[in-house]
Amino acid sequence: MITGKQLRSLRTKKNVSQKLLAQCAGFSSAYTHKLERSRVVSVTASTKYLQALEQAAVRAAEVLERKERESEAVLARFGVTTPVAPAAPAPIVQERMSVPAPIKTKTSTLTFESVTELLDSRLGKPEPRGSKHVVYMLPGQALLVLGFDHSWSVRTPSRSGWDLVDGKTLEGLITRLGLK
Repeated sequence: MITGKQLRSLRTKKNVSQKLLAQCAGFSSAYTHKLERSRVVSVTASTKYLQALEQAAVRAAEVLERKERESEAVLARFGVTTPVAPAAPAPIVQERMSVPAPIKTKTSTLTFESVTELLDSRLGKPEPRGSKHVVYMLPGQALLVLGFDHSWSVRTPSRSGWDLVDGKTLEGLITRLGLK
């Protein structure tokens, strides 16, 4: 016999959500939750659960791979290179990435207003985020964060949160996006 705690441990090691597992097994999310909290799970239920877990793990990996390809394609459009992926997938860590300290720039002829005007015409209106920066949404869930202090960064979603792909001066951003 297997316990619900053991089932849950297997599911979390494979980075599969209860919802996806329930869909693959034909269970409701509530039933999946109930199984994982049970002291003892029947052989029939555990067999069905484990078969669905394998299917869900494959689907989750396919979705993640597709999203990574889409993000790379978007970044390539803007001339941003992506770091080489590690050989083995890193475990998911539930923590948020802190915003890096602003990058101080040298005297520049570019202003925040002139750059946002160029970006607005190319990417649409940004989403204001507090009093320090605005965020432009790029296709493929990538973000372009533009700080009022002339710093910028491109962030892409990853298993561990958000990866900082690049962050330079406004001149670097204009050059990188081919706007100059």
